Amino acid sequence: MAKSMARHWWVVTLGFAAIATITFLVVPMTAARAQATSRGVLYLAAVTDDRLADHGDRGEAALFIAVNSEAGAQEGLLKGNFLVETQLGSVIVAVGQLSSTGHGVYRLDIVPGGTTTWVRGRYVLSVYVSCPAGSGSTVTELLID
Repeated sequence: MAKSMARHWWVVTLGFAAIATITFLVVPMTAARAQATSRGVLYLAAVTDDRLADHGDRGEAALFIAVNSEAGAQEGLLKGNFLVETQLGSVIVAVGQLSSTGHGVYRLDIVPGGTTTWVRGRYVLSVYVSCPAGSGSTVTELLID
């Protein structure tokens, strides 16, 4: 066997070269990618208020969201940092306007998407927030009567 290995020294050399390549090129890239994608966790709490929303119209409802991380309240978020989806309910919602009430609390005005109007009933909304500090999600309920 040793004689066979000695005749095929290039196979052993190629094997060591492959191991070196994986160790010195692939492993650091994988570690860098893991560091780039490992962001913190955002902690969210949300409540809703039907405000101007009523069955048969396009009035806005309010969605209040508190956004925190281990570093504290997350200030300076923009409308693009939020995604609101209808999980249960007959109308898909769209985010109208975003305003900050301070201390990591935001008010999103939500309206029915497209040209639809509110339909009487219970809506379960999922809220996703993503920013450089991290990402998080929560669910809340909106009642249109």
